[in-house]
Amino acid sequence: MLKVRNINKTYKGKIDYRALHNVSFELPDKGLFAILGPSGCGKTTLLNIIGGMDSDFEGSFIINNRLINTNNRSNLNDYRKDDVGFIFQHAVLLNSLTVYENIIFPLQIDAQPNYIIEKRATEILKLLNINDLRNRKVNTLSGGQKQRVVIARALMNDPKIILADEPTGELDSKNSKIILDILQKLASERLIIMVTHEEKFAYDYAEKIIKMKDGQIVEIIDNSNNVKKSNLNFNLTKKKESKKKAKLPFFTNLKIALRSLGLHKGRNILSSIGLSIGLTGIALAISLTNGFQRFVTDALGGFENENYIKLVKSNKDGFKPLTDVDYDFIINNSDVNLVKYDNYYPSGSTSEFNTPLVTSKDNVINSFMNVLLYKYVPYDSNNIYI
Repeated sequence: MLKVRNINKTYKGKIDYRALHNVSFELPDKGLFAILGPSGCGKTTLLNIIGGMDSDFEGSFIINNRLINTNNRSNLNDYRKDDVGFIFQHAVLLNSLTVYENIIFPLQIDAQPNYIIEKRATEILKLLNINDLRNRKVNTLSGGQKQRVVIARALMNDPKIILADEPTGELDSKNSKIILDILQKLASERLIIMVTHEEKFAYDYAEKIIKMKDGQIVEIIDNSNNVKKSNLNFNLTKKKESKKKAKLPFFTNLKIALRSLGLHKGRNILSSIGLSIGLTGIALAISLTNGFQRFVTDALGGFENENYIKLVKSNKDGFKPLTDVDYDFIINNSDVNLVKYDNYYPSGSTSEFNTPLVTSKDNVINSFMNVLLYKYVPYDSNNIYI
């Protein structure tokens, strides 16, 4: 039994939009029920919450004695895996795989034995009259056939509740009737909730109709006397209980990836060529930038001359800049023509004539560089600038 209690949903933004207002209702374990209303009234939002796909809501619901609310979200994964089957308006299928490969995903994720997967899949395909399509790629199927494949996939994990969001929205009237007849038969053993804006479909097939408008339930109609209930009994192979973490096998993932690449060879080749050209362009740009930087560095490095020495006074406490006394001592030497005084951190040290010196060719001081470039250039090999 499904019990929905005071469900509220608000979309946050510059202006908050309240999509659902205190929605509450109860449905039994079996039967086909419709949520009817115009576009934008909150039908799909409510269905997503009941299906566990939207966990950001206020309120709660109970399905087969399992409480689902925002305080116990850990239940959502098991709930989605074990209790719910989805039928979407758009047939969400993998075009690169066959019908059979598409419908077995739920049991592969549940780590079911291969013999159970094969047997249950065959039974469901026969039940829906599409067993002859099992080896066909889904991109070769009609809209009605694709929707039956979606129903088959929804049945594979033996769900207690099936949620159908506009299941006939993209079908013609003939295929719509086929799909609704199937859902009505399936409802003899499980709960099916169908979202629709087509009143005729709701009144022709649903035992109870929940009418919605502006995020609220405005009316609940008992329509059980107007529909013909199906007595179809299923004898499907039951799946085994599994407590393993839901996970698609590695080789299945690999097969899907390879099939997808093969499905669009031309597009993938062009994408690869475009990506290669882009990466090559980036590599060339980086190489040119690095080459230009090296060129500039080498060009500036050529201005450094062997005929000058950088001096820094040093003591046991570390390197200290030259003092005014040091400066006067050097400039008053008759063999000294020029002294440029500046502070810098040297990169190497040595000792000459029992005097601690620091030499460096790495960090040429800007002020000294200008002197070398524009004015005081050594005029013979005997000039040494200090």
